Amino acid sequence: MMDLEHIIKENTQVMRQLIAILQSKGGCFNSDNIENNAHQSFVYSHTGGTDSPIEKDIDINSLTLKQIIALCVIYKGNFEQLTGSHIKKINQILDLNTTEQHRQIEALHMTLVNLEQVTKLPNIAIHNLCIEILANWDNLHGIAERCEFVLSLISSKHVIEDKTIHVDPNILFSQAESLILQLAKNGYRNEAVEILNQFKAKKLNQVAIEHLPEVIKIAKGILKN
Repeated sequence: MMDLEHIIKENTQVMRQLIAILQSKGGCFNSDNIENNAHQSFVYSHTGGTDSPIEKDIDINSLTLKQIIALCVIYKGNFEQLTGSHIKKINQILDLNTTEQHRQIEALHMTLVNLEQVTKLPNIAIHNLCIEILANWDNLHGIAERCEFVLSLISSKHVIEDKTIHVDPNILFSQAESLILQLAKNGYRNEAVEILNQFKAKKLNQVAIEHLPEVIKIAKGILKN
């Protein structure tokens, strides 16, 4: 028993000495630091000897329908690449149900959410569609008029390539590849092959980058049905 008590006492003294050393080197041993590090969501750059947060680009295809609508209402297409700051602002507005922006988001969401012609579009096309609707918002009175206007835009394909948002080709390829693999694994191998055939390709990497959004759209439609 005495040996055990002696060992515990020695270990306690060693730990106290270690803590004192760490604290003397700038207070890096701190429970608050541990908690902050655990919740850190930024990537850090060490350029110039200082740590500064760098936001990762966000893929527009990862957004929900309501987030896309909020993006259009808030920013009106005035951005080059989505970042975490955009998403943070979007979520803040969605959490507030008393603002005019929130009411407009809800009204447009009610218009689009049950239109299959909209929900099966690529997210970029949905974004362009929303921008066009918002530009004509004051002339569209009620959900019926908005729905009619939306369907007319889709049938004319006016919004599909009207305004593009920069998306990393590698992200598009990864998403298309994932969807093609899902089709094959779920018994739709022939459909996956047919999608590639539509673009005169035997492998996905033979499909031109500009056609990848269409591949994604078709694959999503098959999986949804």
